[in-house]
Amino acid sequence: MYTVRSEECLRNAEALLEDAGILMKTGRFGTAQSLSVVSIEETGKAIILALADLNYFGKDVVSIAMRTHTPKKVMLAGVEQSKMLLVKILHSELASS
Repeated sequence: MYTVRSEECLRNAEALLEDAGILMKTGRFGTAQSLSVVSIEETGKAIILALADLNYFGKDVVSIAMRTHTPKKVMLAGVEQSKMLLVKILHSELASS
């Protein structure tokens, strides 16, 4: 149900980040930063939509999450925390083997 929209958000996020990189190279740091933030929100939106597709959220939650900034940013913070935890666990398992 939300897969197509999620994929569109990811493509949009990638394009925004690419544009931000071009702007960085030309010294337009403020605009590059703004585009980077929008890219982060698009990625968060993609994650929320993908989770909704897996029935983690209902339409009401998706509707609220799409209208506000915080849930989209929290999604990425959660991904980053999960990545750090996974690395810690893997390092621990490697050390014990």
